[in-house]
Amino acid sequence: MIQPEECFNFIKIKPIENTSSLKHDLNDSVTFEVRIDESLPYFNGHFPEMPILPAVAYIDISKIIATKIMKKNHQDIYIRKIKKAKFLRPIEINENLLIKVIKNQDNWHFQFLTNKANSPVALLDMELNPLI
Repeated sequence: MIQPEECFNFIKIKPIENTSSLKHDLNDSVTFEVRIDESLPYFNGHFPEMPILPAVAYIDISKIIATKIMKKNHQDIYIRKIKKAKFLRPIEINENLLIKVIKNQDNWHFQFLTNKANSPVALLDMELNPLI
């Protein structure tokens, strides 16, 4: 079983902006950078001849980032609903991604961009709620 928190340690996921600016107001945003390293277990078997990052990894990255943000408020979160998931092109090994996070109450929008073209490669809209 893959343990996402161990795979994407916080040396690899770093905020580019101050995460304390992301609160519960409308359209707050913050950007993170993630290095997609070839040693990630997500690549095992997906696909051996051309490894690409599977969809579950995007969801795991998003949850880790949201948890990191909400930990500042001492809250753990859970995924209540994935409203939209759109994958525009595959992510290969050793790419850097920028993840722009926009929060609107319990709705979170994650936009994954590559450093190469600064163009979107994936979009996720999720409803995340604090654990009570």
